[in-house]
Amino acid sequence: MKSLFKNYKLVLVALLIVPLAACSSDDDSINEPTVTELIIQKWYYYKLEDPNATPPAEVILSDCKQNNSLHIFDDGTIEDKSFNLYNDECQLTNVHNLTYEIDENNQYMTVVDDNDYTQQLEIISVTSNSLVLAGEDAILHFKR
Repeated sequence: MKSLFKNYKLVLVALLIVPLAACSSDDDSINEPTVTELIIQKWYYYKLEDPNATPPAEVILSDCKQNNSLHIFDDGTIEDKSFNLYNDECQLTNVHNLTYEIDENNQYMTVVDDNDYTQQLEIISVTSNSLVLAGEDAILHFKR
């Protein structure tokens, strides 16, 4: 009976060790999404900062203004939608189609509108749920 119990302990230890030994280091090589991959989605304006104000000003947008969005596509285009409150109703007021490029260092996004107005935005941060871009006069905060 003692040898059966001893064998049982060996089998139990082997069953606990085998799954650990079967894990490979390949799990560590999961690629994180690139800046471009993270940016390609629909973003909603949430907050604006004016770093030039004294003291710097921060504005949380109204519920209606938080419908303003940038839908960034992987083909280099952006659909920019603006909403405003009219007679207590939040209404779509403008839709602009833009193009964009992200520099090779993933630090800047150059955006061009249909009138060839070009604006360079610094990519401050981007995660799967938030995007922060800095322009000449404002820091724009977006969320999903």
